[in-house]
Amino acid sequence: MKKVLTLTLVLALTLSLLTACGGGSGNSNTPGGGNNSTTNPPASDSGGSTDTPSSTPAKEPSGRVDYDQVLLDANGVKVTLTGYEHKEEVWSRTESYFYHYYYFTIENNSDKRQLVQFTRASVNGCMVEVDDYAHHRNPDPGETYNDAYLYIPDTQLETFGITDIYNFELRMELNTDFISEPISLPAPAAPASAQTFDNAGVVLLDQKGIKITAIRADHDFGESYDKRSGVWLFLENNSGGDVKIWSYFIKINGKLGFDSSGSMSGIVANNKVAFTYLSFKESELKNKGINKIEELIVSFVVDSLDEKDKMGSNIRLLRQDENEGTVKFDANGKAVK
Repeated sequence: MKKVLTLTLVLALTLSLLTACGGGSGNSNTPGGGNNSTTNPPASDSGGSTDTPSSTPAKEPSGRVDYDQVLLDANGVKVTLTGYEHKEEVWSRTESYFYHYYYFTIENNSDKRQLVQFTRASVNGCMVEVDDYAHHRNPDPGETYNDAYLYIPDTQLETFGITDIYNFELRMELNTDFISEPISLPAPAAPASAQTFDNAGVVLLDQKGIKITAIRADHDFGESYDKRSGVWLFLENNSGGDVKIWSYFIKINGKLGFDSSGSMSGIVANNKVAFTYLSFKESELKNKGINKIEELIVSFVVDSLDEKDKMGSNIRLLRQDENEGTVKFDANGKAVK
């Protein structure tokens, strides 16, 4: 069920993205559609090179590659990578999707149950969501699971403009009281030139190594009550540590009253980038007389994930003043000043 929900969300975002991109000349597989940027912040707001990795998407099953690589051995828990494959799964007679699967053995030699979580994952320098086989990552004392795995759908990678995995990093968390340093997993593709991402847009925040750019807004609202629309953002973190970014003040087309508590939050590892979707229920927009997002005013809070205060809370790195981040959108949804 979790895989179905995950793929449904990714497909929904991809469809909304393609609708927003229209028939422009940009890359329709990314939230942008303008110029590209490497994983380092561009020198100016005009974007960087339009070069993309020369490799093409692998749309053939790879066959399983076996490994025997210890990734984590801490607090009595040992996690060993045992395999990788690029796998096609058939959903119906006309639908099939590809996934990147990584397989693990998890050994719990401690004296308590351990919840093993894969977190802060990135592919080619871009943060991604990974899903794992939930009840096979919390072994009891003395238990070993030989069939744990995580997977990344191709649809998610393609949405971000990623065609091949040539760098894959994550961290592992144990019972929320231990987190590893970044761990590199074997990549199925040979190293390529630096990954580039569509990030052309309007900068909303650029402080203390954190840069947030508005790229594009959805203009075509659907009919479903719970359908969501919003704005694609590109996040860049060169602050020196991992961060979590929140939106806390939102005004759309001059109107306040939007619930920002669950609409957007983004975890971005140090020296990584991320695409995130600042979303709203279309029913909420329509109830306020908004049929198209023409202007967005939004402010952000950035918390450190590496430093905590005496109470155990994440240290706040910055809080942007209200009304500072402003962007308008043209008739095609492209961010303009």
